[in-house]
Amino acid sequence: MPAPEEKGPSEPLGTSEESPTELVFHLQSPTETFDLRIAGAFPGKLGLIEIANPTEAVERLGALLLPTVFRRNDLSHDPIWWFRGHSSQSVETFRDLEGGRCLLNHMELTLRRVVAYRSIDTAHQFVYVECDPDPPVGSDPHSLRSLEERVAERGYAAEEYGLFRGMPSLGWSTMTLQPWINGKL
Repeated sequence: MPAPEEKGPSEPLGTSEESPTELVFHLQSPTETFDLRIAGAFPGKLGLIEIANPTEAVERLGALLLPTVFRRNDLSHDPIWWFRGHSSQSVETFRDLEGGRCLLNHMELTLRRVVAYRSIDTAHQFVYVECDPDPPVGSDPHSLRSLEERVAERGYAAEEYGLFRGMPSLGWSTMTLQPWINGKL
């Protein structure tokens, strides 16, 4: 019986049983994964590549962050991460919301531009995403001054809120996980 054909380090293995629309790759490292993705999202040129059109910027990020299951030694791993201020997190989901807006994990972002740096040295590539701020919706019980202090301290401020009948919630009760709307539980 002939030996089974061995897959190369970056060849697709097929589709995932959990989600048939996701590609499954067996890769040697997250660096190799990122190199393949950045080449697909920003093809044909090395060096700095700036995409200043917000709609195209979202499309390029969509190509970079295609839903894929990655396997390494039969364990899943997270090959692409975002960093902001002192925070970092693996990129688990991405969705185009149209009009230059996207959903990156749980964050809804309005893109201003995307700048990629491609290099023959695969360990020295990056993608910079610059966003326009959304006006505060008032869901955070902190004052506008507090938001400004957070921007000065961390480089950004964020509000987490939900919409109920088209209105933003005004914070969450951490004990009950119930929303406060118009000052009422």
